[in-house]
Amino acid sequence: MAHVTSGTVYTIINKQGGTVVDLNQSTIRGAISDYGAPQQWEAEPVNKALNLYYIRNVSQGTYLSVQGEPSAGSPVFSTTTKQIWEIRPDALAPNPNLGQVVRIYYQSMNLMLDLSGGSPAPDTPIVMNTVTSPGTNQEWRIEGIIGSKE
Repeated sequence: MAHVTSGTVYTIINKQGGTVVDLNQSTIRGAISDYGAPQQWEAEPVNKALNLYYIRNVSQGTYLSVQGEPSAGSPVFSTTTKQIWEIRPDALAPNPNLGQVVRIYYQSMNLMLDLSGGSPAPDTPIVMNTVTSPGTNQEWRIEGIIGSKE
């Protein structure tokens, strides 16, 4: 089970690129971490036993989502529409030095968050993609921000 606590504010960090999930208007992209509000996310439980959550941006109150029918390469946006995500520990990539590594799946599909090309460059799009292995561009660390409510 992924260790995500309701009410805690998180940054979501890509394992390969080292950038964080960042909201720029409605577009989701990788960015250098500054712990700013567009990079702060809260997981709202839908079914904790199944690791199902809505992922809400703290600054805008909008949710990670995909417009239309998702497919490989679909861009990820932040919208008022709640989308269910499965935050699943990545058993293929345990690394005690990095904390728990997870993959974030679009519910009921074999698609997940992917930092396009794993690029560390600012403004790299975050898209949906099929599972790759090792796929470190699809592996994420979810870190609580100090001072957030636990």
